[in-house]
Amino acid sequence: MLTARLEQCQNNRLRWGLLTGCAFLAESFEPCAANGKGPIVLLHFHLRGSHLTICFGQPSRDCVGQFTINGDLVDESGMPDPLYLSLWFSSFEADDMLPHALAVMRQFPFSVARPGITYLALHPVSWNEPTILERRFRPGVSAAEAVLIASDLLHEDYAYLFEAFWDLWVLAENGEWTLQPSPVKFLVHGLEFDDRIHQQEGHIQVDLGLDSPFLQEDVPLTAEAEARVRANVQKLVEFSSKVEKNSGANARLLWSESEQNFAQKLVARLQKVQ
Repeated sequence: MLTARLEQCQNNRLRWGLLTGCAFLAESFEPCAANGKGPIVLLHFHLRGSHLTICFGQPSRDCVGQFTINGDLVDESGMPDPLYLSLWFSSFEADDMLPHALAVMRQFPFSVARPGITYLALHPVSWNEPTILERRFRPGVSAAEAVLIASDLLHEDYAYLFEAFWDLWVLAENGEWTLQPSPVKFLVHGLEFDDRIHQQEGHIQVDLGLDSPFLQEDVPLTAEAEARVRANVQKLVEFSSKVEKNSGANARLLWSESEQNFAQKLVARLQKVQ
């Protein structure tokens, strides 16, 4: 059976998806099915020139939406993957959730240019439901202050989203390496939230963005590039190690959505910069 998976869905626009091993950039689509979480069964498609229209839905149902791709399909093998750090705790009752989240965020190396927590959102029941609280902070606030705001609404079927930035080395279009603020999300899953999603994704899931800053697979390995890759990897490793030692988590998993193991990809890349 052919399947399509929506990778990121915001404001009724699909950014990236997967179709039988190929990646594509969708120009438009409607509606935003399952908040970008799949897989979604591909019911049928129609190709005309460079436009591919795909009808998708759930098994045994009619088409619930479609989107159109304008442009050529792209080989997915060299594309970056989202990277996550999932954490589990021995106890994660309602009163435990935010103290654990605070302990994790206190290990995080916040961006110098954009410090603190910059966004907070509370999601009831599941990711499909509208938020009941959203706050943006400019400038950012401390993790403790953001947690204090969220603590007024403690429920085991809620998820709590905190956004922040850390500084990673990125190769700019002009060929120069710059230290840029890169977004990170801390997702705190209540035990009853979204069909107990914490069992698969962790009581706390840290969305680290794409894995490309830690691999830079398409960048020629000059001496400067090697140093920048190592610096980014060191920051990732130090954060993960501090979380292990100081957050109280009894299990952790660093993973990506790629079929390739991220650790294997990282080791292979680091061997090239030896």
